Amino acid sequence: MTPPNYRPTQKNEPPIQDLKIEHVWGVRNLYINDRVRNQVKYSADGTSCYFITAALGVEMDLKSQEQSFYQGQSDDLISFAITKDRKYCATGQMAELNKSNPLDKIVDVHVWDAHTKQMKIKLARFHKRAVVIV
Repeated sequence: MTPPNYRPTQKNEPPIQDLKIEHVWGVRNLYINDRVRNQVKYSADGTSCYFITAALGVEMDLKSQEQSFYQGQSDDLISFAITKDRKYCATGQMAELNKSNPLDKIVDVHVWDAHTKQMKIKLARFHKRAVVIV
């Protein structure tokens, strides 16, 4: 228990430690009253699967359960697609409030390499609301 008169010291410095994502669990099932569809896909050779959760694109090796992440977007992902050749993924995000201009929301679609997790294309400032399908 903390005494009621305790006041933590205020620091305006970033923490000393860095956090590294090792493994994530779960997928988003609903966006408002609509189901989030088609959010798990398999690689061309069937050895891994791709899915979205929070603001992450995830590739998981089905045998070892190891995961790697695309971390390029700034808000929860609610739409996901992968090309037929399984080389590129596309993800659409929620509408994030732009702190410098509250009337301008940040709503991006990213196309990224499924293997390297590097962004290839960013479609920015085109959508006004959450991207529910890509």
